[in-house]
Amino acid sequence: EKEEWQAAIAAEMRNLSNLGVLEPCKSPPVSAITTKIDLRIKRNDQGEIARYKARLVARGFTQVEGVDFHETWAPTCRPETLRALLIATDARKGVIHHVDVDCAFLNAPLEEELYIKLPKGSGHEGFARLRKALYGLKQAGNAWYKLLCTSLQQDGWNVGYSDACLYKRQVRGKPQWILVYVDDILLAADTVQEVNEIKEELRERFSLKDLGEVKYFLGVSIHRQADQGTTWIGQTQYTLDTINQFKDEIGITIRTTPLDKAPEVSKVEVDPERANLYRSIVGKIGYLARWTRPDLAVVFSVLGRHQQTPGDDAFALASRVLGYLWYTRDNGLFLGGRDVNKGITVYTDSDWASDVKGRRSQSGYISFI
Repeated sequence: EKEEWQAAIAAEMRNLSNLGVLEPCKSPPVSAITTKIDLRIKRNDQGEIARYKARLVARGFTQVEGVDFHETWAPTCRPETLRALLIATDARKGVIHHVDVDCAFLNAPLEEELYIKLPKGSGHEGFARLRKALYGLKQAGNAWYKLLCTSLQQDGWNVGYSDACLYKRQVRGKPQWILVYVDDILLAADTVQEVNEIKEELRERFSLKDLGEVKYFLGVSIHRQADQGTTWIGQTQYTLDTINQFKDEIGITIRTTPLDKAPEVSKVEVDPERANLYRSIVGKIGYLARWTRPDLAVVFSVLGRHQQTPGDDAFALASRVLGYLWYTRDNGLFLGGRDVNKGITVYTDSDWASDVKGRRSQSGYISFI
């Protein structure tokens, strides 16, 4: 794989040069931020190698607040917004395409004067001034979001009220949407021609990788049947990756349900590394619960209460959930097929003091569009 990684590194340095990110200098007037080359293999929804990717990354943890950076916030789209967009587009039997902005952060200008030290193996040595954002900088996400938001608003897009990463506009009396997750962007409209027009507008500002009709977005497989106005979404590959990551450390117990009613989980002091392992498992389960697996919502809530002091029974419950995930690895959500003119229907309920220790109640809700 040596040749593939060398080609990936060379491509990254070319991108930095073409976009005017770096300005070489001999001796920076202030402390330089150290950098490294990050190497990753990108895979598709089948787990197969899609490409080898190299990225020059700043060691942002060495930055000083108030000197090297100020604002760092950068929103990302919510799972509910993705599902709502799919439902809205299905109702109109429309089109959703997926594009990726090449080297997104490298397009965003910086407000601060920053210098970096280039790493060995990059083909370049010495120092350089940063004219644009670099991955790893504390403010990189903020700089990119501001640039993208400003650019879209100049083209007539309006920021969503409930999600700062959803943009909408009316063209010839028809709605169009853009959903953003950093550099992954979904474009939705009634026809392919309208989507292509949006792509051309974006290409005037950024270099895009056109991925065609959306199939895979943020670890979520998306299978649309536009003629029927329905969509199925699932995370089979993400689920299998999660099981394989933790099965050797805690084992798995195959179950057909994720939880017994009102489990009693004790709190005990544990080794910090073991606590971090538990938190990693809870985080993975939470990601599944939020995007495509609402059946995990309750058990995610239960597991999340013990992240500070997870005992053996907490790990046993986590093992059970991993076993349930293996049993239901192909489960997902079926969206659409409902009369959207009926509006929004919300169901909510609560148990009665199911927590035998604290006597607290568990409540929940589900919304249908």
